[in-house]
Amino acid sequence: MIIIFLSLVLGRFFCGWLCPLGTVQALLSKIKFIKLVRNDNTCGSCRLCTTNCPMGINTSQLNVIKSGECIGCLKCVRNCSKSNFKIDILKQKIHPIVYMLVGLTVFTSIYSYKYINDIQVEAKQEVQVQKSIKEGSGNVREESASKQDIKQETNNLDKIENKMYNDGIYTGVSVGRRPELTVKVTIKNDKITSIEIVKHKESKEYSKVPFQVIPKKIISAQSVDAVSGDTNTSTSARLIKAIEDAVKKAKKGNINEE
Repeated sequence: MIIIFLSLVLGRFFCGWLCPLGTVQALLSKIKFIKLVRNDNTCGSCRLCTTNCPMGINTSQLNVIKSGECIGCLKCVRNCSKSNFKIDILKQKIHPIVYMLVGLTVFTSIYSYKYINDIQVEAKQEVQVQKSIKEGSGNVREESASKQDIKQETNNLDKIENKMYNDGIYTGVSVGRRPELTVKVTIKNDKITSIEIVKHKESKEYSKVPFQVIPKKIISAQSVDAVSGDTNTSTSARLIKAIEDAVKKAKKGNINEE
C-alpha cells in the first residue's frame, strides 16, 4: 500500500528507489560509452526536455546526461525544438536514427540467436527421444520373445487369480525438497495402460526427454524396474518415484482408487 501511494505522488517510485535491478544497472551505467550531450549555448528556457523525461532527470540543467537513472528513451532529443541534444558514442556524434537502428540490430541478433539455439536444442532432444524409444522397444521385444512360451502356457483363470493390481486410476506424488511432481497411472486388466504427468515445476529443457521416454518404457515393459537405470537426472528420479507411488497404491489390498 505504501508503494502504491508513493507511486501516485512520485513517478516511477519503485523503479527509481527500490528496484534492485535498477540499482545494478545504475552502477553499470557509470562506465557506459553512450552519452547525451546538450548544447547550452542555443538552449532556451522551455524545459521541454525535463518535462518529458520519464525518469525525472533535470536535463535542462545538464550539459552531459550521464545519470544512472537515464534509460536512453531519447524523449529529450525528440521533444527539443532546437535540436540541442546530440548522441555521443566514444566522442563521436551520431544521428538518433542511426542510434536506434544499431540498437534494433543488436537486440534482433540476440533474440534470433536464442531462437535458432532453442530450435537446435529441441531437435537434439527429439533425436534423443526417438533413439531412447527405439532402444527401449528393442529390449522389450527381446524380453517378450524369451518369455513367449511361458505366457502361452498360462491360462486366463490363472491370470485372474494372480492379478497384482486393482483396475482404476491412481495418483502418485514425488515429495522432496524440490516442488512435488504428480502423475496419474491407469491400470486395466492388471496392466499399466497410461501414465500422465499431471503437475510439475521441472525445467522444460531437462524434463522433455524423461517425460516422453520413461512412461513409454514402463508401459512397454509393464514394470517400473525397466527404467531403474534411467535416474541419471533428478527429474528422472522424481518421475520414477511418483510412478512407483501410484503403482504401489494400485496393488491388491490397497484402497486408493480415484
